[in-house]
Amino acid sequence: MKVKELEYNSSYIITSWHLDNILQNFKAYKLPQLNIYYDDTVDVIEETNDNDTVVLIGYCFDIRNSSLTTSDVLNNLLKVENLEEELDYINGRYNLIFNKAGNYRIYSDASQLRPLVYHKDSKTLASHDSLLNEVLNEYNISLDRRTPGFHTELDFTRFKDMYKFNPSLYLDYENFEFVRFYPRNQLSDTSVQEVFNILDPYFKNSSKYLENLDSDKFVTVTAGIDSRVSAALTRDFSNEIEYLTYTQSSKKLATRMAKKIYKIDEKITSSMKAYLGWNHNIIKLSNYTPSKEQINELNKIYNSKHAYALANYYRNEKKYNKAIHIKSTVFGMGKADFSRELDNHKDTFNFYKKCVHGLPKRFIENENVDKELNEYFERNLVTEGFTKGRHYFDIFHLESRMGNWHSMLTLETDPETEEFIFTNCRKIIDLIQAPSIKERRNYSLYKKIIEKYWPVLLRFGINTVKEDKAESEEDKSNEDDRVVTYNGLSIRPVNKAEIIDSKGFVHVKPETDLVNIYDTYSFAIEKSENKQLVTLTSFYRNKKAKNKINVIIKNDDKILVYDILDLNRGITIEIKDKPAIVSLEYNANFTSSSWVDAGEIRVEENKK
Repeated sequence: MKVKELEYNSSYIITSWHLDNILQNFKAYKLPQLNIYYDDTVDVIEETNDNDTVVLIGYCFDIRNSSLTTSDVLNNLLKVENLEEELDYINGRYNLIFNKAGNYRIYSDASQLRPLVYHKDSKTLASHDSLLNEVLNEYNISLDRRTPGFHTELDFTRFKDMYKFNPSLYLDYENFEFVRFYPRNQLSDTSVQEVFNILDPYFKNSSKYLENLDSDKFVTVTAGIDSRVSAALTRDFSNEIEYLTYTQSSKKLATRMAKKIYKIDEKITSSMKAYLGWNHNIIKLSNYTPSKEQINELNKIYNSKHAYALANYYRNEKKYNKAIHIKSTVFGMGKADFSRELDNHKDTFNFYKKCVHGLPKRFIENENVDKELNEYFERNLVTEGFTKGRHYFDIFHLESRMGNWHSMLTLETDPETEEFIFTNCRKIIDLIQAPSIKERRNYSLYKKIIEKYWPVLLRFGINTVKEDKAESEEDKSNEDDRVVTYNGLSIRPVNKAEIIDSKGFVHVKPETDLVNIYDTYSFAIEKSENKQLVTLTSFYRNKKAKNKINVIIKNDDKILVYDILDLNRGITIEIKDKPAIVSLEYNANFTSSSWVDAGEIRVEENKK
């Protein structure tokens, strides 16, 4: 579908306006008081029962019965009394528009894998934010652009007054008001075995549905547990599947951690390929990077820059057209990825704010974060107590990180690929959150699934690998200038820490202009001798700082927590076999740069 000179692949618009004279190369469904315009690569299906109608954009299936056709699923949805409960079992990548008795409601799949953005005043929704903006311009509606670089934070798009559709809400179109329908039921801890027993038939049906799809199919595989589960569930038809791992040139990776992650992915997946003999390709994204001119054109259309190289690979190397990409992103809901400080969940706005994650430094430095969070909560009907036994970190992950950031990047590879995620329905999302936090962190449920479906996959490390010393030294070479050695000690940054060599001492402070409650500023202290004593001293002495900055020291498998003022006279720790990790955490957002210096710590050898 085309607007002016820009071609929007796999695009769609839902509006009461008539856009026939604005759009080019489009198809349309004309419903009473509502029009759906879409690109010819988009699958759109309509079903009617009596006077009720449902239109599906995308694909869907019922995890309880893989033999049901799309038409069967849609007709069942038209007939049920409790629509929201029925939708809990519908997986896929879709938007659904229901017309019942003249009232329109719009629903999404569980993680907004099929993207929608909306502009409330015009009552218009679209797949791409730039597409919707172009249409609004034709009606003399001009939206201000956000600060450059802002695009998928919270429910943001690149334009003010245009927001991302939340997958846990449905839209009452006539009033253009959202209604929250997830979560509805109380969730309580359930044993891994009981959860597995409930999940097992759902996964079998989902695997059978996937096997029967007449399309190219591939699984993206990393060293992590998530993709291992997805791969295990394809064992029965693995001869029809390609397993794909993409890596990146180390020169294009900004941090040592990123380099380490990609190297581990490559090593472990290479071992899997050699041992299993499956159809496994390992590619370097740098071989498929678009030209600067191409990137400039793509940036006009897309609200993310994650997969330009992958899209090139799918389009030009593989010649894909709606190949089924089996992804594993929503599996993160079942891993309790939040810090241990958040284990004791509280249903308060203050706690919810602590759970918000993925906000980049530029957002925190340029926006009133507290104000933006309050407005995000209001737009998305987040109220104290609505979690019903779930952790807000997970709900935010689903509704913002998956529902916005991940949702938008799927557009980059349309129509070359169509995403499939085994866990992308609300029933399964609830089930993978049901084990205890400890079991989730140990991947107990996921390991049980792998053990049942393809146990040999557990023989390979999960995000760990023995590191070759020569390769390790090579990886470190580009960051040696950030490591300070001092009297047999090595002090190196772990996250957002500035290491300063200062005349016989080493000083460390946050590497940022302003500090905030969402970041942790940490560094490691390593020794070269058998044992070394190290003294840590802080300099900020204003008693008003009490309870404002915590210093967390993980040393010799023990975790000690101090107030920054406790270090005024110095504390001494013994560095043994493992490095000590020292982290600074601030308990508020501070708008003065003096709070960066307040977190400064001196590291010195203690020779006593």
